[in-house]
Amino acid sequence: MLLQYDRFVNTVTAALENNPPPLHHFHKVKIYYASQVDVSPPTIVLFCNMPDAFSAPYQRYLLNFLRDGLHLSDGRSIDVHSMRKTFGTMLAKAGVPLTTTQRLMRHSTPLLTAKLYIDVDAVDMMQALEQLPTFAGSFAK
Repeated sequence: MLLQYDRFVNTVTAALENNPPPLHHFHKVKIYYASQVDVSPPTIVLFCNMPDAFSAPYQRYLLNFLRDGLHLSDGRSIDVHSMRKTFGTMLAKAGVPLTTTQRLMRHSTPLLTAKLYIDVDAVDMMQALEQLPTFAGSFAK
């Protein structure tokens, strides 16, 4: 089931406003965005700076809030870690320095971030595709 975008965004926002993520070692947990990555069962992934900071009780809170707010009966889990490679790759594509990406992802070394969490081929392909001209003007007529 593909979730209605505005309802999805409003429900995630309400969950976070109702009960913000707890501090982790005196640092604020930031959720950058949420995305529906699968439809059967509906799977929602949160992109954040410290996925390990989400305790089991807070994950249960989010899961229950989203199930109720989005009227999902078959959603089983919220995975705050599975999209880490996408997050690292998107930061690299945006030109964020590796050491900054390492700190955002809370890794011990930049080498760990570069080897496991940045898909260099995907960054190269995305940059190559951006070199193509847009066709917006030619279809507007």
